[in-house]
Amino acid sequence: MKSNILELIDFEKVNTLLEGFNKSTGFVTAILDLEGNVLSKSGWRKICTNFHRVHPDTAEKCKVSDTVLAGEMAAGEKYHFYKCKNGLIDVAVPIIINDEHVANLFSGQFFFEKPDLNFFKKQAGKYKFDNKTYLEALSEGPVVSEEKVKTAMDFLLEMTLLISEMTQQKIDQVELNKTLKKSEERWKFAIEGNGDGLFDWNVETNEIFYSRQWTAMLGFEEDEIENKFEEWDKRVHPDDKTNAYLDVQKHLDGDTNNYMNEHRLLCKDGSYIWVLAKGKIISRTKNDKPKRFIGTHRDITEQKETEEQFRTIFEQSASGMCLTGLGGKLIRVNQPLCEMLGYDKNELEGLHFNSITFPDDIDIGAESVKKMLAGESKKVAFEKRYLTKSGEIIWVRINSALLRTQENNPLYFITQIENITQRVNSDIHLRTSENKFKALVEQSLTGIYIFNKDGFIYVNNRFCEIFGYSEEEVLSNLKPTDVIAADDRKRADKNVDKRLKGEVESVRYSARGNHKMGKELWVEIHGTHIEFDGDDVITGTVLDITERRQLEEEMEESLIREQLLADIVRESSVGIAIGYPNGRLGMCNTAYQNITGYDEDELKSIDWNKVLTPPEWEESELAKLQEIHATKQAVQYEKEYIRKDGTRIPIELLVNPRFDEAGEVEFYFAFVINITERKQTEKKLKERNEYIESIMENMPIGFAVNTIDDGDVKYMNNNFEEIYGWPREILTNTSLFFENVFPDPEYRSKMTNRIITDMQSGDPEKMIWKDLKIFTAKGEERYVHAFNIPLINQNLMISTVQDTTTRKLAEDELLEHREHLEELVKERTKNLDEKNSELERINKLFVGRELRMKELKGIIKELKEKLENS
Repeated sequence: MKSNILELIDFEKVNTLLEGFNKSTGFVTAILDLEGNVLSKSGWRKICTNFHRVHPDTAEKCKVSDTVLAGEMAAGEKYHFYKCKNGLIDVAVPIIINDEHVANLFSGQFFFEKPDLNFFKKQAGKYKFDNKTYLEALSEGPVVSEEKVKTAMDFLLEMTLLISEMTQQKIDQVELNKTLKKSEERWKFAIEGNGDGLFDWNVETNEIFYSRQWTAMLGFEEDEIENKFEEWDKRVHPDDKTNAYLDVQKHLDGDTNNYMNEHRLLCKDGSYIWVLAKGKIISRTKNDKPKRFIGTHRDITEQKETEEQFRTIFEQSASGMCLTGLGGKLIRVNQPLCEMLGYDKNELEGLHFNSITFPDDIDIGAESVKKMLAGESKKVAFEKRYLTKSGEIIWVRINSALLRTQENNPLYFITQIENITQRVNSDIHLRTSENKFKALVEQSLTGIYIFNKDGFIYVNNRFCEIFGYSEEEVLSNLKPTDVIAADDRKRADKNVDKRLKGEVESVRYSARGNHKMGKELWVEIHGTHIEFDGDDVITGTVLDITERRQLEEEMEESLIREQLLADIVRESSVGIAIGYPNGRLGMCNTAYQNITGYDEDELKSIDWNKVLTPPEWEESELAKLQEIHATKQAVQYEKEYIRKDGTRIPIELLVNPRFDEAGEVEFYFAFVINITERKQTEKKLKERNEYIESIMENMPIGFAVNTIDDGDVKYMNNNFEEIYGWPREILTNTSLFFENVFPDPEYRSKMTNRIITDMQSGDPEKMIWKDLKIFTAKGEERYVHAFNIPLINQNLMISTVQDTTTRKLAEDELLEHREHLEELVKERTKNLDEKNSELERINKLFVGRELRMKELKGIIKELKEKLENS
């Protein structure tokens, strides 16, 4: 890792900095790695370059100084002074990059005081340097104060930080480039898998890459579309081109964060399709000019045609109409509804329908809507009150239907709203009286209040229940905003002030309530400024919406989860389909279509059990379906499919049944996997195993494989049984193995202890047992070599055995002959020793006799001479 980091240091820039530092201060510098290798240097002294780093002995001292002495930094030191082994003062500043010490920045080759000439003269003599030139080089080494050196070191310390930062930026850039590359590969795959056509535009060269899906969407093959901007330009519908280019230019100019436009493109067959274009500039030049622009085109032709039909009905209706999301927000409204409620279209769209509903009537129709969502009814009708923008209450009749997706999932409500205020008011006036109105207010499920600038004038029982206060406490002690939580009180004060000053007629908003007992609650407040008994007052309603808020949050979370699940199903690489007992298919994802070769419409029109299932599989398929009916459980099995092109592919299914209240199968939910590759792999694996087993069976040695933890035998060849001479059931049972293979109790105990100890050690070198004496079931004595090889991470033990009886007997016979020969040699040697002793005795006897003969001859000679002389 250190070498990799050092490669990222920009030494060209570093050398420029160090040379500038040398010229301006006179201090020499160098960067060395932790092994003492010089990576960069500037302005070194002659005494180092011409002498110390040239001679091998002094150069070794330099290396020790640059590594060992330089590394002896004390705790808290920013840089480290030391005297090098050749006598000069050096300073080391560590270079830390990415929290790792990778190198040192050195300065030095100077003295804090006048150098000791005797030391350097001795050094010149020791290493045979030319004394004169060596001392001249020494005199060039400056004597500087420690204070001046520290000032220079502070600058070098900042330089090391600069080097670290520059290198860290390069490291970050390298990692970022890797991440970007992986990210780009992922999003391209995701977009293509979603069916969108992808384009990648080099704005500088005007070259543009069109994906395979993009060309296919227009009916072209990939090689029929060139990577040119003109390929898109010449296909844009003339009526759409101006707006399309304006939106592109706005994004290129930086006026929009993202590019989005709907326009028509010309297909190969001469027809036009509508596309939704989305894109974004992902890179710019150094001058901030657009460089790379990527985006997608999605075919929305069918959607546009449906929208046009719906728009005509929607806009030309005489009644108020709206589209409402499942969470209650108004998605789209027509002009009659805007006129009915007194809002502009842009004001009304985006509001929650509760915002225009009279508080007392919010729950009206809620149960009917729940039944519609549950599929118990297709449409609902009821009457309730709405509030106009000015605060006027109107009566409306609501007819609502729930639109669903092709998968029967709820999408949104389409509602027709008729103003029936005149009729309802006529009925109310006939039945209403002041007393009844008062009773209605007192028993209302909605909190009602009246207050002026001094405080509350009136509150009903429900108002007191909502906030936990008594009527007396509210009227005597509380200000209007005291019932609002502290975090929302500023907004409430502002709303009260605006109404009392007459700046607005009415206000509707939601806030957190301040309950006397401290419990958390949410309230919806509606207040209107009126004149009451000659006084300016605000009257309004308070609705406890705590449960509704919780329900809305839960519904929103549920919608997110449902959408996420739908996305997962759609994008899953596993085929997913719903099949009905009558042989028809419902929903199926893209992966399932790819497996069968049919598109979704084709699959819905065929009998899946007859068209997709081969005749020879029909009986087993029926048996599986009967098993599902009997067990009421999911069943997993394999079969084959006949694809649209007539080819067959093997598949694996997991079929889950869904039963109705009568216990009959309503539909099957199936997960389908193409197992062609797995089958091919299994076939190859089987062939390979058969090949390996053939080799194992014909090996001249015994071979067995068993699991380590439980000793279960996975494989044993015939030679293993033949060499040991016992059947498999004996050899696979440890106690029976030792009892029968080693019948002698003493020998068995010895071998049992040895083998078990060696096995428990886990050391393969100890699991080699040579010349074990065994006995076969027929009582034959044999000798074997046994080898065990443990594969711990695979929980396997490989055992081999080789019959060495013939070799052992031959060795024993050879040993016996050798011992006999040694006895013959010993006997022969003994005889030779005895004969040598006799020869020595005889030799000594002859030698003694010869000496005596010489002595007698001398005596005779003397006697003869005496006789002659006499």
